[in-house]
Amino acid sequence: MTRWRWAALAAVMTIAVGLAFATIPGIGACSASGSWVAFQRVASVADVNAMIRPDCADTFVPALRVSMWLDSLAFVPVYGAFLGLVLFALKPLPRFALAAGLALLAIGMIADQFEGFRLLAVLNAIPGTESMIDAANAASFVKKMGLSLVTLLIGVMLIRMRGITQMFGAVIALGGLAVVLASVSKALGDVGEQIGQFGLLIAWLALAVVAVGRSFRKPDHG
Repeated sequence: MTRWRWAALAAVMTIAVGLAFATIPGIGACSASGSWVAFQRVASVADVNAMIRPDCADTFVPALRVSMWLDSLAFVPVYGAFLGLVLFALKPLPRFALAAGLALLAIGMIADQFEGFRLLAVLNAIPGTESMIDAANAASFVKKMGLSLVTLLIGVMLIRMRGITQMFGAVIALGGLAVVLASVSKALGDVGEQIGQFGLLIAWLALAVVAVGRSFRKPDHG
């Protein structure tokens, strides 16, 4: 198989695992907003107490644990494979750009895993401590920066290609850039959180379309 076909396969797996989070029994037990993504955004012990209420904790907490382990054991590895394979599929990609992209991806994935383990510690000692949550938030910032920057890099590289790929490259680059700006700007508040949540989602969906589309091209086209 060509590199783009491997990347397309990883893209499909990433989407499948992403959709699996919504199917975890009890994940919406405390409220419609009480989910794995919302739990990742807690900023204090008070936020944990507000999200995990006593009347629904018995159902919601086990569901969150499943989400954390699904994230660590499946989602992080498959999105890492997806982005990594895309980097190797891009031709010609300067060596320094490939090295920078892989480094940013590794930093983002390691930070993502650290964030997950800190949040699991919170779940094991509800409502946790401020230091646990602060560590998770710091890791979340590093994760967003690493993943958004590698996404931005990929988008810029795709803009250099011909045809409709350029348009998708622009969407991917803008998605990555939006997350970078939202992450470093505290003034955006909740709007920034929403941009951070949906920027990478839109960018990665666009990248999945590119990977699937280019997987049908002949091997000499990459």
